[in-house]
Amino acid sequence: MLAHLLERISKDEFETLSQDIKQSISEHREWMLKLNIAVISREKLIDKSFIAHDAHLHCKFGKWMKHILSDEIFHESHFLKIDQLHQEIHSSARELIEAID
Repeated sequence: MLAHLLERISKDEFETLSQDIKQSISEHREWMLKLNIAVISREKLIDKSFIAHDAHLHCKFGKWMKHILSDEIFHESHFLKIDQLHQEIHSSARELIEAID
């Protein structure tokens, strides 16, 4: 999969992609930390990235995924699986937030 992708993008595009991935993952860790704190402290979150039915599109990682998946070059099973898992994480987070009284 990666060899096929690397053949289709330039070195500069690869470096940009790599930096984007690192930044997006870092920002999603921060999102998860907010979720953990909210669950532990039983604090309701109102940010769309936690409670919207399309919450996965409201966080920075989700916006980045939507952007790269708009390019057919990234319609590879690995990227699509990441997107699916990302949606599931946000769905589970929404359920946790909704369960907080």
